[in-house]
Amino acid sequence: MIDVRLFGVLNRAAQTARQLASEYGLTPTSRARIGNAKPVDDDDDNPLLA
Repeated sequence: MIDVRLFGVLNRAAQTARQLASEYGLTPTSRARIGNAKPVDDDDDNPLLA
């Protein structure tokens, strides 16, 4: 028989692990989000640019 309290602890630990992985870019979705952030390129508007 599965102990309900132990299942709750395991469930929270798995949820925390998923959140940390997402926060540090270790999931495919978070990596895609980081990859889509384009740097600001405003060199076209600079009249002093050689």
